[in-house]
Amino acid sequence: MAKDFATRLKTARLAEGLSQMDLAEKVSVSQAAVSNWELGNTEPRTAQLQKLERVLGNLSSERRDAEFESISGQADSSAFGAWLRRQRTKAEKSVPELAADSGVSTVAIYNIESGKES
Repeated sequence: MAKDFATRLKTARLAEGLSQMDLAEKVSVSQAAVSNWELGNTEPRTAQLQKLERVLGNLSSERRDAEFESISGQADSSAFGAWLRRQRTKAEKSVPELAADSGVSTVAIYNIESGKES
């Protein structure tokens, strides 16, 4: 699990726009712990992994890789919109809250989530 997990963890953290410190605070660990996980030096305990997945979504190889393939290609704007909606919902944010946090208009977010633009 070490190196593959480390890569998926870092990719997921960056996709969420979180620093190591931000993620550490969300899962109640030190920034050094997150750094060690991302370097593959150590692995999170089960309880920590559950917290990580609540913040970042599923970190298992197959599901996460498929999710990032559809995002990185961005050919399918509806897939990206669905991903954005899932992430916003997980973060318990409304569209207006996400708009305020990201500097993107609420109309643009609604359009992205509905697959109208990316």
